[in-house]
Amino acid sequence: MIFSYSIKHLRRHFKEGLLSVTLVAVIAVLLLGLLHFLDGQAAQLEHIYDTFEITCELSNATGTQTKDISIGSHVADMFLDGGVLTPYAKDVHMETDQRAILWSEGVNTITPLPETVVEMVATNDPTGSEALSGCRIEYAEGYSFADFGGADALCLVPPSMEDALREGELLLCTNSMSPVSFRVAGVLYGAENNVICASFAGYRELMHSRAQNPSPHASSLRFVIRDNRALNEAKAAFGNYFMQTDKTVGGGEGVGLMIYDSVFIDSVTVLERSVALFRIVLVLLYLLSVALCFFGAYLTVRGRRQEFAIMCSMGTYPFSAYVSALWEHGIFFLIGGGLGIGLAALFGYAVNGSNILHLVGFACCYLLSVCLAVAQVTAGDIVTVLKGKE
Repeated sequence: MIFSYSIKHLRRHFKEGLLSVTLVAVIAVLLLGLLHFLDGQAAQLEHIYDTFEITCELSNATGTQTKDISIGSHVADMFLDGGVLTPYAKDVHMETDQRAILWSEGVNTITPLPETVVEMVATNDPTGSEALSGCRIEYAEGYSFADFGGADALCLVPPSMEDALREGELLLCTNSMSPVSFRVAGVLYGAENNVICASFAGYRELMHSRAQNPSPHASSLRFVIRDNRALNEAKAAFGNYFMQTDKTVGGGEGVGLMIYDSVFIDSVTVLERSVALFRIVLVLLYLLSVALCFFGAYLTVRGRRQEFAIMCSMGTYPFSAYVSALWEHGIFFLIGGGLGIGLAALFGYAVNGSNILHLVGFACCYLLSVCLAVAQVTAGDIVTVLKGKE
C-alpha cells in the first residue's frame, strides 16, 4: 500500500524531486572527481616508493671525498655475503685499484720486470665500474657480471693476454711468492693492455697472500637503499657503524656515509601532504553532503506535513512516513546518481572498484539526511498540525 501510494505521489509531484536529483548528481560528480585525484596522488606516492633509487656512498669524515678512501674489509663485509647491513642495501658496488704481478717460475717478484706488472681494477660489479667505463666486456660461456659478486676468484683480461685466454686462468701475486689463481671469465675490450678486472673475492685472496698489511680494503663503495619505506630504519642502522660527516672536523679519521635522499624526501613530503589534504576534503564533502541533502529533502517533504499527520491519525505507524520518504528519495538518488556517474565518466572520473564503497557511503549519508528531514517534519503534535497551527 505504501509503495503504490509513493508511486502515485511521484507521478503527481515529480518536479519536487528535481532539487534532490540535482544535488545527488552534483555531489556524485564532485565525489568521483575527488576520488580520482586522490587515487592519482596515492598512485604517484606508491610509484616513488617503489621505483625511486636513493643512492648512498661511503666518504671520508668530512664528506668531501668519496673516492680513494680506505674502507676496511670489516666494513665491506657488512654489505656483502649476508652482512649485517644487507637488509638495507642493494646493488652494492665497491671498487679499488691494486698493482699485481703476473706470476711465473722465472720472475723475481721482489723486483718484478716492468712487463709483468699489471694494473688491477677489483670490483664486485664490472658493469658499474667507473674505471672501466667505455670498455666492452665479452663474457665466456657460463659467466656473467653477477659472478663477480660471488666468492670465486675471477678476472677479465685484455685480448693481448693470449696465454691466459687459452689456459683459462691467470696467476697473480704481490711482492711475495704466493700466487693466486684467477679464472678468466671474459675479455675486456677497450682497456689498456696491462689492465685487468678482478672479482673482489679474488682481490681479497690476493691481498691475504701478502706478508705485509694483509687486510684488503676498497677505495670506494656505493649502494642503493633496498626498501624506501624503511628509510628511517636504514638510517638508524647505518648510524651504528658510520659517523655523521662534518666539514668542520678538518682531517678527522673515520668513514662517513653520504645518503642522497633530499629529492626523495621532498617528493614524498609533497605527495603525502596532498593525499592528506584530499582525505580531509573527502571528509568535509561527506559532511557537506549530509547538510545539503538534508536541506533538499526537507524542502521536498515539508509540504507533506499534513499528509503525514493524516496518515498517523488514520492509524498508520509513524514508521510508514519514513518508509515512504526513503522509497521516493531512493528513486531520486538512483536517478541523480546515475546522471552524476555519467557526467563524471565524461570528465574521465569513471567508477571503479575502489570508489564503489564511497558511493555506497554517499547513499547512506543521503538516506540519513532524508530520515533527519522526515523526523523534523513529523515532529510536533498531530492535532496541532491538522488544525494548521504548526
